[in-house]
Amino acid sequence: MFESLFNSLFDSPNSYIANNSISKIWVTGHSLGGAVVEHFMENNIGDQYSAVTFASPQATLDGDDTRILNIGYENDIVYSISGFSDKNNSTTRFFTAIGSEHDVDETGIPTGDFTPKEHSILGYVYSTERILKSQFYNQIKKDSFVVIDQTDKGDDIKDIISSWFGDPDTFILGEDNRDDELIGGQADDFIEALGGNDFIEGGQGNDNLDGGQGDNDVAVFTQILDNYDYRIINENTLEVIHARGNQQDGTDILKNIENINFSNLKLGSLDDVFSSGVEQDSFSSIFGAKPILIIPGIGGTFAADLENGHMDWLLNRGVAPEDLQIDPLVNTALPNLQC
Repeated sequence: MFESLFNSLFDSPNSYIANNSISKIWVTGHSLGGAVVEHFMENNIGDQYSAVTFASPQATLDGDDTRILNIGYENDIVYSISGFSDKNNSTTRFFTAIGSEHDVDETGIPTGDFTPKEHSILGYVYSTERILKSQFYNQIKKDSFVVIDQTDKGDDIKDIISSWFGDPDTFILGEDNRDDELIGGQADDFIEALGGNDFIEGGQGNDNLDGGQGDNDVAVFTQILDNYDYRIINENTLEVIHARGNQQDGTDILKNIENINFSNLKLGSLDDVFSSGVEQDSFSSIFGAKPILIIPGIGGTFAADLENGHMDWLLNRGVAPEDLQIDPLVNTALPNLQC
């Protein structure tokens, strides 16, 4: 019955195609429209027909029809309930991470749209465009694990990855002109931010991290800087090797990233690495210990910068040695000081 309602709709384009000698026809639709497209393809078996559907519920049982590509999010209830995950012509591990900030419009007014956010046609338009313009586009396949970022909370992405059995290699594609927090999993991830000042943590494995067009992006690593080496690849690309310690961060490629965080160093400028003139070395050679002399006195405690030959900072009287904060003087953390 459902299919018969669309017979006239199917007949009209077929008549137009036959009368105008058209050799290639693309058909597309979203949700119920996607179901209609699949019925159309089922009734038109020629190779001149191709189709792309978005968030289509299961409307045909022919999952082997290679003329059709079904695209949907695994966390879109309409798509996932269809059972497309085991179809040969459907995406199987695409997700979108949509934050609560999208419950309101740009003026802060609730959208009033009760459609699940993951099923929105605007979301599918955005995600399709985001994949098409990604530098990783040629590497993304229909069975790749892909997370489209539309959230301000990195844990939203992390929760999606960790919930999937096996923690697979993941493509994480950030938003444009927003300050993203992008967190990878335990495998080899491809993380791409765009505009904005982004906070990117590859996690375990050998990851590719790209900060995009922002001017204050930060790459985050889990251990102290002494455990990492670097190798300059070109003027804006750096290889970071977790060479000592537990080495769980692997070897990562950093591109278009301005700063680096270790567990004992915050916001180390990668300009210092690129301008060092040394192509490959340990990070401790750039950000490591500086020759500092701590001088207690009646009026307080001084920190002397022996490298520059002058007294730089007066600490408050009565500060215990373990509480000394040296960062403003030497841009390094207390455990690295040589006193």
